Amino acid sequence: MAVRFSDFSTRTGTLDASTRIVGYDDPAGTKTNVEFSLATLADNVPNIYNSDGNILATRIINDRAGGFTGTIGNNALIMNVRPSGAIIVAGYQNNGDPGTTNNCVRWGPGTAAGGVNVRGNLALSGGGGAINLTNSGGGQYLTMAQTGTTINTSVGVGLTSGVSAQLHVKGAGATFATTTFQVENSNGDDLINIRDSGRFAIGLGAYNANDDNVVFGNNAQANGSANNNVVIGHNATTTASNSIIVGGGTTNNDNTIILGSGYINGDEAIAIGNSSRSNLGSVSIGHDSGAENNNGNYNLCLGTRAKNTTNANNVIVLNATGSTTATSGTTDDTFSVFMSSNITPDFKVVGGGESTLNTSLKITGQAYTELHNTTNATLTVNWNDGNIQELTSLTGSLTFTASNPKAGATYILTLAQTGTVTPTWTGVKWPAATAPTLSGSGKTDVITLICYDATGAGLYYGAATLDLA
Repeated sequence: MAVRFSDFSTRTGTLDASTRIVGYDDPAGTKTNVEFSLATLADNVPNIYNSDGNILATRIINDRAGGFTGTIGNNALIMNVRPSGAIIVAGYQNNGDPGTTNNCVRWGPGTAAGGVNVRGNLALSGGGGAINLTNSGGGQYLTMAQTGTTINTSVGVGLTSGVSAQLHVKGAGATFATTTFQVENSNGDDLINIRDSGRFAIGLGAYNANDDNVVFGNNAQANGSANNNVVIGHNATTTASNSIIVGGGTTNNDNTIILGSGYINGDEAIAIGNSSRSNLGSVSIGHDSGAENNNGNYNLCLGTRAKNTTNANNVIVLNATGSTTATSGTTDDTFSVFMSSNITPDFKVVGGGESTLNTSLKITGQAYTELHNTTNATLTVNWNDGNIQELTSLTGSLTFTASNPKAGATYILTLAQTGTVTPTWTGVKWPAATAPTLSGSGKTDVITLICYDATGAGLYYGAATLDLA
């Protein structure tokens, strides 16, 4: 009778090559004894790869003895797979069956023979390892290393056909609702956002409300119903339309231009320079503290701190004094140039009024007053018509009357007579207190008047040049 294994005594100590495992097989009822030694088991280990089998528990291979050292191909763990074979590591969803889908790692024939498909994370070692992909000719076109990623070929993202550029990105749709390209910082804030409709904004906090705006810069924004705008620069913002903002300017008005950190409070205005301001239809250009037009409309302020602080309209202020503030007056339709003073303009032109020049004037060439001709046959003149006036067809008793005189002005009258003229010269002082007797019919006399008092019709010093035929 055979002895059961459980009846054998237990052997202790070191096993050696003489150790036997005794059993029997009964393939044909012969009950042949079989002995296995440790040596025969070692000789038959390679044969376990001739059959399929299941690993039902976790298995770990440890290189505790440091045997995997040396160069590639020597003293290493090597797995050789024929071109027609494959290595497949299946996920738990496959229930241990490698199958053809849902593999964690698949290396071998498939839709692309010899390819490697990795499902999940593919990580580099902390010691500076790298992942290199090469083409069939051995040329390297993708390197992923600790120092970064290099792509040496054209790349298509979201494409179903060929790449037409070095980097070709195709969006998911054609509307604002889908994004073609997006770059975020580590906090998840947009740095670059390009929508499929063409709308884009570049910069931290940049926002674009409509497709037809251009927005660049941190916190640069085209808000609300803003459209047809160009907004460039940190904190540059608009809610209006058809505007250009370059710098940190702000506007809520249409058809405006801001270059710098200016502000606009009115449509169709321009502000250029640091802290420049403009109202409706106005232009302000100035450096440093800027030119400002805070009140009136349709004005032009040029130069650092050239300002219109009143409600005057159609005003031009040119400040060439440097950083000193030069302010316009309250009169509409004026042009003021400040050069030596920020209070009194060196040159001021008043439309329909009196203009001033507060400096010496040297003229190379001619300077003249245009001759004004009148045939009213009287001695009535308006000095605003000109400093030199010709009166014709004079005859009879006439009284000299003038309007708009200016003290210090010189006036000249040429008197062409068709008969005997007896004038009354009100307000005119003559040499020796005697008024001249005019030359008579067919003669021309010249009267020179210097105004010394502009009150009323004026007071004058007079002189006469007579009998000019």
